[in-house]
Amino acid sequence: MGALIRLGHAGAIGADKLMGKVSVFTGRAAEYRAKKYLQQQGLQFVAANERNQGGEIDLIMREHAVLVFVEVRCRKNNRYGSALESISDYKMDNIIAAADYYLLHNSSHGEELNTRFDIVAYNRGLYKPPCWIKNVFYDESMGL
Repeated sequence: MGALIRLGHAGAIGADKLMGKVSVFTGRAAEYRAKKYLQQQGLQFVAANERNQGGEIDLIMREHAVLVFVEVRCRKNNRYGSALESISDYKMDNIIAAADYYLLHNSSHGEELNTRFDIVAYNRGLYKPPCWIKNVFYDESMGL
């Protein structure tokens, strides 16, 4: 059982539960920084934390006539592998399923857009420039 941490009037909270909240906060911060970074690179913001029956997409951006589905990863150290190494085949399948669902139910973009899957990875914290890999994987059913 995890250690207990006292937080003022809130009572005791399990250390494992607190760490889960910290990692959610860090993940949201990484997504925000990735969004700003991609906007500086010329991409337009479309949506964040898009959840659907297929799964979740951290960021959806647009670069000209390309709709870009972005997975954001952050690791404070490489003890359990790098941020890039943390993306499993299962996670890639979920991202593709979420993108398929999004495209099927959001045809309001008006025009036919190509799609791309990118990763923005922060290794050793958020204060260094991220590693941005374009077109890191593809969905054969989308014809990419």
